[in-house]
Amino acid sequence: MVMLVGARVGFGSFMSLGAYWVLADSLSLVALVLSLIVMLLVSNLRLLNQFPDVGADRQIGRRHLPIVIGRPASARVFMDLAACICCSGGRSCVAGIALAEPVGLGDTAGIDQVDFR
Repeated sequence: MVMLVGARVGFGSFMSLGAYWVLADSLSLVALVLSLIVMLLVSNLRLLNQFPDVGADRQIGRRHLPIVIGRPASARVFMDLAACICCSGGRSCVAGIALAEPVGLGDTAGIDQVDFR
């Protein structure tokens, strides 16, 4: 169970927050909310990748969601997670959370004067 949560947090939240921290040199509520949305996306992708392997995984004794609760119920979980992703992304944009602060990428003054030849 820890490995399942670890993969979602590691590939979802930590990578997103780490990239934001490197680019903005700080952390914020905006970054946290957006990293949770990425974590939900990773969770959904991992769930989707379990569907084709149900037969082989059942033979070797693995127990993941499509095996334990069945494919139809797992498909419902997939759709519920997808709805959560859409609602959380839409709500944060409508509420102005996702657009509240720009990511600072350093001084851009005079960038049009750079000679790239």
